[in-house]
Amino acid sequence: MDQNIVAYQLNPQLHTVSYTVLPDADHEPLDQALLTLGLVRTNEANQTPSTPKNSSESLHATIAAFLAFPLVLQMIGMWIGSAWHLPIMAEWVLATPIQFWLGLRFYRGATEALVRYEANMDTLVALGTTVAYVFSLYQWSILGDEAAGNLYFEASALVITLVLFGKSIENRAKQTALESLSLLLELEPKTATCLRAGQEVSLTISELVPGDVLVIRAGERIGADGVVVKGEADIDASAMTGESVPECKTMGDRVISGTLVLNGTLRVSAERVGKSSTVSQVAKLVKNAQMGKAPIQKLVDRISRVFVPTILVLSIVTFGVWLAVGQTLEYALVAAVSVLVIACPCALGLATPTALVAGTGLAAKKGILIKDIQTLEALPDVEVIAFDKTGTLTNGTPTVVTTEWYTGDGETL
Repeated sequence: MDQNIVAYQLNPQLHTVSYTVLPDADHEPLDQALLTLGLVRTNEANQTPSTPKNSSESLHATIAAFLAFPLVLQMIGMWIGSAWHLPIMAEWVLATPIQFWLGLRFYRGATEALVRYEANMDTLVALGTTVAYVFSLYQWSILGDEAAGNLYFEASALVITLVLFGKSIENRAKQTALESLSLLLELEPKTATCLRAGQEVSLTISELVPGDVLVIRAGERIGADGVVVKGEADIDASAMTGESVPECKTMGDRVISGTLVLNGTLRVSAERVGKSSTVSQVAKLVKNAQMGKAPIQKLVDRISRVFVPTILVLSIVTFGVWLAVGQTLEYALVAAVSVLVIACPCALGLATPTALVAGTGLAAKKGILIKDIQTLEALPDVEVIAFDKTGTLTNGTPTVVTTEWYTGDGETL
């Protein structure tokens, strides 16, 4: 870790890293290090992390499923005792693009881990499927057409396909979480009208400083927390407080960022701007909850750290033991590959952080802000919850649910 970094926190699910540096730290080497990880530093208070579009993930998984389908049919046929199988050339044509095009991401991940003298889930996927694929090529080259029915192209193709579908689901969960953050941050306007030297100027929210006087007209959202110094208006704070009844604000009243001016014009002396504003602090709560680690996840991390190396060792031992007891090379290889394939990916290592991100993101979208991850884990033990009904459980805005026409009682109508 760079000596200028005081503390850091990585969130691989949202592709973000938060760090604190010394006041006189040189940011250039840090920026270069982040670029090597595919990250870009930003100081924007309302910056939302980005994640790859799920369309490409889903497309790759769909293509893999389409190519693997005939191989799966062949596998099912073998299970029910059918002698039917695809021509070996057809198996190779179907399995190769899955292995080296759609599965390229696993080779990249495994290579990056190897450079850091580590092993991860990509290592298991890449190694297990490659051994199955290469061994099938070897069998084909030695036995020719007689190898039909004894190859493992379908095993490598199916493993990659299933993991791709898992990655697609994981990425969709990330997108849901980021959309929730975006909805929160959209409450704060991108620009604000500010009085400078007696003139109204339009500034970005990041350019505001405490003491600026903001001019907010009907239909605009307040860009900073502050005190009304002039004017009177009704404020809709439902998005921030849940209270559906507009509040009348006049000189001396406090207002918060993200609230909507319904009528009139206000002049507000800004007190908390940018990262200090209420909207940014609320978004920060959600981010911190997503980046936090529950006790169960900390346990999972410790297990995952030794899981992959252990599986690699077990696979090698399995191969050696079966050879030592007199089994064929093919049998020993199949047993070793089975250990690798069955172990990847580690369900705990993937499911725990993904569930955490998806859960906190969906909660934020529903208006439930989770302050920290310990609170979330304690929820099963909660027996009583006290709510403020209007503004929390109900929105206070009547809506027409259904209509019915009554006839024959003209006097009442």
